[in-house]
Amino acid sequence: MGKRVVIILVLFWASASFAQNFPFYFHADYPEFTPVSKSFEVSITARFQKTDADEIDLFVLVDDQVYPEDVVFKTGSLKKRLKYKEAKFGDDNGKAYRIRINPDSTFVYDSPFQLNLQLTGYDLEETEIGFGIEYRKNKKLIRQFSSYDNDDDNILPVVKINFYKSQAVAGKRMVISGDSDFNFSLKENTKPENLLLEFWAQFDSEDFNFLTLSNTYRRDTLLTLITNRFKFLSTSLMNGKLSINEAYLGKSSWNHIAVFLSTKQKNIKVYCNEKEIFSVPLDYSYTLKNIRFDFGVSTEKGSYSIDLLRVWEYNNSPELAFQNMHYLSYNADSSKVLFNLNFDDPGVVAALTQNKNIAVEETDLDYRQSDAPVFSRVPELNLYVYNGFYSIEWQNKDVVQPKEFSLEKSVNGDDYAEVYSVTPDNGNDPSKVYYFSDQKNPDDEVVLYRLKQTN
Repeated sequence: MGKRVVIILVLFWASASFAQNFPFYFHADYPEFTPVSKSFEVSITARFQKTDADEIDLFVLVDDQVYPEDVVFKTGSLKKRLKYKEAKFGDDNGKAYRIRINPDSTFVYDSPFQLNLQLTGYDLEETEIGFGIEYRKNKKLIRQFSSYDNDDDNILPVVKINFYKSQAVAGKRMVISGDSDFNFSLKENTKPENLLLEFWAQFDSEDFNFLTLSNTYRRDTLLTLITNRFKFLSTSLMNGKLSINEAYLGKSSWNHIAVFLSTKQKNIKVYCNEKEIFSVPLDYSYTLKNIRFDFGVSTEKGSYSIDLLRVWEYNNSPELAFQNMHYLSYNADSSKVLFNLNFDDPGVVAALTQNKNIAVEETDLDYRQSDAPVFSRVPELNLYVYNGFYSIEWQNKDVVQPKEFSLEKSVNGDDYAEVYSVTPDNGNDPSKVYYFSDQKNPDDEVVLYRLKQTN
């Protein structure tokens, strides 16, 4: 498995040409969904041409609240930890960390390599990471490049990372490691033409198989999903595979993975964070009821978590799933949910043995607090104007009842004061409509209301 994946990466990197005036190739991949104050990883794919320099330094340019934790150098056969050192880069007065990359037994000119940069940003909603490269000969600077150079041909990127605050509604995640296993297959009475599997995944390690789709009747494998040596989403099946995009599965960040099987289109499409990553052909003779989905790890050290796992008999566009991937549930008029799991109650997984649509098996699963990007829907808020008062109405749009609604009012747009609060009754219909009437004041030119939901 590893050798096959490495060959593909080497061919990809080798096909990348050096830009004019730049003696290197440089590409960055970074996470889309990272919780606030948690570590995250950035992948650098690079290749340097041989020059007359005897030293090459890579600089990571960061905000004051961002700190490096680890940097790992990888090639097809080598893995080595390098060191960060805080240093000054050019005339830039910002915070910079230097990584020395010198030709030795590890690094070779004109050979592709990867750097996995692990960093942490504290109490940030967003951050920007730039890069610099310096070439030196006999300790003297001979060339310098920066992400912030005013050059139309500049190939050093600026990476922008956004962070989110996790919500209690995320509940728990299911952890799969060691001998853990979770698998399911469709029962005889379920015969869909299209099937959608979607879930959030967070990986703690790399280089293992984490999901296998197999045909129980013919006893062969349709698809195996892998987080490969370089932490990219890959597959062991190459025949007929069409690659479109790449997906970096860095440690600690969350990724939304969707697998769409269609007997009509005769293919299996794999998506990550809304992007189609690759597709593989589906033999015309397959029926989806014979397919088994197996979550596990192929190595002793493999470990990952999943949250908000859904399986659909799906006849809508996958884009509808992407629009709702952050919410506990949603409606799709032409589709049917076969099961929907958020793992808050471990007994729910065991109870699936009674599900009329699927057959489930599970072994040694663990459940821990989740910080996946699963959010409550914003309540629907409406205001109606009458002769002597305002009527404010709102309705919970989520399947989970919040702990409290608090209505606030402002007459200047800056200062808000609470005018009403209510604690929903968990026994009531979640779609209950709440009302509040507020007397008009003729002296108020503008009145603003906002609703706060506490989960």
